[in-house]
Amino acid sequence: MRSFSTTAKVSGVAAATAALLGGGLYGATAASAEERPIEPAQAPQIMDTPWTEYAVGDSHANVYAVTNYLTAETDDAGEPYWPEDPTEDLTQPVSDALLDYQADRGLGEHGEIKEELWGHFSDGQFVTGAFGWGPANGAFYTIDDTGVGVESVQYLLIHHGYLDEGGDDGHYGPVTEAAVEDFQANEVCPEVDVSEQECVDGLAGEVTYRALVTVE
Repeated sequence: MRSFSTTAKVSGVAAATAALLGGGLYGATAASAEERPIEPAQAPQIMDTPWTEYAVGDSHANVYAVTNYLTAETDDAGEPYWPEDPTEDLTQPVSDALLDYQADRGLGEHGEIKEELWGHFSDGQFVTGAFGWGPANGAFYTIDDTGVGVESVQYLLIHHGYLDEGGDDGHYGPVTEAAVEDFQANEVCPEVDVSEQECVDGLAGEVTYRALVTVE
């Protein structure tokens, strides 16, 4: 999988500290930006990048994100589809849980993580607002959002080196916002049809989420 950028990363912790002090590189931009994330139509290269796929035996932070969602998604009996801690390893039990979820949601019954499952989770967070664990506004994560959706975004930020280990506390605070800004500046902005000032907003919406899942 190709990377979206060749620019150097900025330390999330350093940027967060600067932003909190009011003198950050992107803090003023984020504070003055309209509360609306980058539109998919403005990022065709990112939105056309295929979702990554995983089968039994694969291990990746993206698998963790999906199993994290399955801890919050429940069946007709009110039981979570994945009752254990989220995991990066797509084991046979994880595949069985995926198969049950796919069967109940009409997502293609194969027990793997493929395009239709990613589309389901992306749309449910940022288009339909279908998930109780998704953004409070049903469109993008921002300051003071909480839950497994935020936790998965944070876990992916850690995986890509934009947030420190242990930063996946499920609360979208200033440090997470700064990490998203850094990720956007390095991995999203070079591929979108807007200025960097408009692009770096600290809002984790559909475009930023897809980049978090697909960039390597």
